[in-house]
Amino acid sequence: MEKRVSIRRDSRNKEFVIPILVLLIIVLSGFYIRINGLADLGLGFDEPIHIYAAKSILETGGPTLPSGKKYDRALPFTYSVALSFKLFGVNEFSARLPSVIFGTLSIILIFFIGKSFFETKVGLIAAFLMAFLPFEIVWSRACRMYSMYQFFLVLGFFAFYKGFEDNNERSKLSKNSLLYRIPVLMDWNLNLLWLFFSGVALYIAFALQTQAAIFYVCVLSYLFCMFIISFINKGFRQSLGTKYFLSFLVLVILIIIGLAIPDVYRFAKRLYEFSPSWTKNIRISPTAHFNFLISSHMFPVMAFFIMGTIQVCTKVNKAGFYTLTSVAITLFLHSFFASVQRPRYIYDIFPLILLISAYAMYNFFKSELKRLYAVLDKYLNKYQLIKKLSPVLLAFMLVTSFLYISPGFRNAIRIPSLQAYDFGGEYNVQWKEACQYVKNHYSPGDVIIASIPLAADYYGCGTVEYNLNNGEIDQFRKVEGNRFQLDAFSNTKAIVNLDDLKEVLLKNPRGWLILDAQRFQNPATVPKDVREFITKNTLYHTIKTDGTIFIFSWGKL
Repeated sequence: MEKRVSIRRDSRNKEFVIPILVLLIIVLSGFYIRINGLADLGLGFDEPIHIYAAKSILETGGPTLPSGKKYDRALPFTYSVALSFKLFGVNEFSARLPSVIFGTLSIILIFFIGKSFFETKVGLIAAFLMAFLPFEIVWSRACRMYSMYQFFLVLGFFAFYKGFEDNNERSKLSKNSLLYRIPVLMDWNLNLLWLFFSGVALYIAFALQTQAAIFYVCVLSYLFCMFIISFINKGFRQSLGTKYFLSFLVLVILIIIGLAIPDVYRFAKRLYEFSPSWTKNIRISPTAHFNFLISSHMFPVMAFFIMGTIQVCTKVNKAGFYTLTSVAITLFLHSFFASVQRPRYIYDIFPLILLISAYAMYNFFKSELKRLYAVLDKYLNKYQLIKKLSPVLLAFMLVTSFLYISPGFRNAIRIPSLQAYDFGGEYNVQWKEACQYVKNHYSPGDVIIASIPLAADYYGCGTVEYNLNNGEIDQFRKVEGNRFQLDAFSNTKAIVNLDDLKEVLLKNPRGWLILDAQRFQNPATVPKDVREFITKNTLYHTIKTDGTIFIFSWGKL
């Protein structure tokens, strides 16, 4: 009897210890890839905004930019950067460390979601995909809120399902609870603690990025779909008493009441109509996100996602259907109704895509490996050690072959030396090298024009007086008595057309233009006639960089 108990205990320990060890290896590997060479990346456009706002928190107590503007977007993330600065000093590594931490936490989170929704091995596969796919990595290495936002949105997504659909006996309302005495709630099996936890996580996600509101549309869609399924199975009358219909009705009423409030309606309208100046030459396409998801560095994730979608439906997996609904609704809204399309706007649901893909991978390999194990069992009876090691060897062979055939996974270990923009991340620019060159050739009185003044200022290029970047022209401020409009972030004078540029060059005998390639080559940020004038009438300086930045000068050096 004791021997049987010991065997069962050993089996349980094995089932617990091995997955945890595998997860630990995955998490540590993912963390290393995210933190390796973190300080070597050039600054992207939005990173200096958080850096200066975080510095201001330490200096003045509030997130104020050099222009005097309070930067209250994604405040939880900015405060996390400020804390990192306080602990480790003001530098690029500290600025990006919060993103690394939340990107790593997301690997752990998706494991537990996969384990809860499907199976432990599904969680491990999903964690593996999260750890090594470049799209996940690049935003975990940027001083921007997307990594933190993804974590809290996915956490809220998971907590809602646990609170709303968890059928475990322990999750039911307590019989001593006042809510239990309400007849309609007695059989709902709600876990109010998980639902409260979901509300907190989603509130933080919304504070980081307002597009988190889309998740409420996903919940509505899921509730409606479950009501339709209930209607088909139980009939209309019984379906009206289900938690799906009543919850759907309550949420719809709350949305109507909310939109009836003028401030809420204006806020929702502003979100819907959001279209910054830098998007004016970007074509909106219903297939934009689809094309990104089927790009080479995503192979073979989307192939398995299609398989997983079919399997979720055929196996009638409720958690999988909830996941698919969240993915489908979000992609649909971003593809057909969004006025701005960028890969980062679907970064929040990307772990859910990986979850479905992992589910398909598990099912596929499980069925195929059964046949393979049968063959091994037949031919390796005499070689017990090889037979015992065969699952490990097979897993190793599958992982290594998977890494080899997938461009995305091959590039993961090279991320520090690659351009994040190629994988849906920010456009990193070598401002440090450019500013060092300018400082070495700078003379007192030289005027500096930069496409991202805060980045140039951070690396000590000198006093940046002018800004050449019309991507934020809708936020420029017109000051009475000032010939030039002022940039909302840096308070530098904005050059918006060729006349402005000619006047600056005419009034200043010497100066420098430090322009990142992404903005300099984009007609939405630098007009074509301005770009042509610069290339023909100023001196181009060749420096040893990766081509992400251009340096021009005028006057005798």
